[in-house]
Order: sequence, then structure tokens, then C-alpha cells
Amino acid sequence: MQGVSEKGEVLFKYLNKAQGLDQIFGVNLKKYLAAKDAELSVEKAGDGANPLIMTEYEKMQAQTAEGAYIFMPAWDDPLPKQFSKVKEDVIYQRGKFLEQWTLIYDDAKANERAVLRVRFSEFLQEIIEFDVELNPIPIDDGRGKDVTVNFKFFNGFDAKGKFWTDSNGLEMQDR
Repeated sequence: MQGVSEKGEVLFKYLNKAQGLDQIFGVNLKKYLAAKDAELSVEKAGDGANPLIMTEYEKMQAQTAEGAYIFMPAWDDPLPKQFSKVKEDVIYQRGKFLEQWTLIYDDAKANERAVLRVRFSEFLQEIIEFDVELNPIPIDDGRGKDVTVNFKFFNGFDAKGKFWTDSNGLEMQDR
């Protein structure tokens, strides 16, 4: 671990001499406010209807639930916010085959908590594993939230025009 960036990413250094890689990357948890039930897409609103000026009845007819397979941030507040606060005390463990860093996110005021574990093995240098455990996401404010794990690469990383996503640890997909 290399510290924390000015934007809250916890920084790590990845070194793979065989591939000639020396890369700094950051990981962070972000949250998006989910769309309210009345925040609808034009397709669901009907022919030529503008969801911003629909009647309540039209909104009810066109309702789309935000959920596991529908990512629909609030249209009036679409940018991500920091999820919780990362504690400065990072737990580092090293065994015979594996290294692990455990980061604890805890914000008692917002009731947001998570544990992020980063694992690396010298024997499997191409693999870095991230394991995220979230406590129940608070909805006391009546708003759903989507929590994302975000990675940022520093010092000239070239993604070659690809954007990668992961569906709950099942498979990385290039977009």
C-alpha cells in the first residue's frame, strides 16, 4: 500500500518484472443515489412524453424499478459520492503464499460500513483479488443507493480504449 490520494483512492503499487509492469493504482468505494420511482426514461413515458412534465398518473403507469440489473442514478444528482470513510489503520497480513491488506470503511454518522480486502500472491502475479463486504446500505433518507468499487490507474496506464466492468465478481467484461 502506498497511501491515499487527494480524491480518496487507497493507492497500491503493482510490480511485475516478467511483464515489465510498474503501476500505481487506486481503489475506492463510491455511491450513487438511485432514481426515485418518478424519475423515468422517455421510452417508458410514451410517445413524445417528457418525463419531467408528466402527470402523476402517467408516472405511475411508466414506473421502472431501479435494481440489481438496472443502474439508474438520480437524474438531478447523477455524480458519485464517497461511500463511507476509510480508516487510516490498514491491516496487513503476509503468509507463505499470500499477502492481504484489509481496509475498513466506517462512517457512524451516515451508518455506512464496508470491508475491502486486497489479496496478492507472488505465485500468481497476474492476479490481484478484491473482496468487498458491505453492511446493509442505509435508506433512512428514503433513497436507494448503488455502491460501486472504482479503480484508477496512475502513471500513464493505457487501457487501449477499453472500459471494463464486473458483475458482482462473476466475470470481467470489456465494453
